Amino acid sequence: MSASIDETTATQLQIIREVHELLDSIQIPHWLGGGWALDFPLGKITNKHGDIDWLIWKKDASVVLSTLEENAFRFQKVRHPEEHIGFYRHERYVSFTLDEWNEKG
Repeated sequence: MSASIDETTATQLQIIREVHELLDSIQIPHWLGGGWALDFPLGKITNKHGDIDWLIWKKDASVVLSTLEENAFRFQKVRHPEEHIGFYRHERYVSFTLDEWNEKG
């Protein structure tokens, strides 16, 4: 990633690391989404990000919810809880899109 990053970006990178380490430790598959998903493979920050988007399996949502709440992530109600869950950490928004596997993939 870029050597010169602002405080917001540094905080977001810290949160990305925290989420990854927490979910990896409990063997929950997870994938970065949105702009961060584009920047990581490039190895550089292409623009400022307003939030951090993740993708998880819907069946894992309750475990992710409890794990993050136990680790100082503040739950945020969302408009469509059957599709997303959201949190704040260090005053930065972190969202999880809930995906399901079906016969079409």
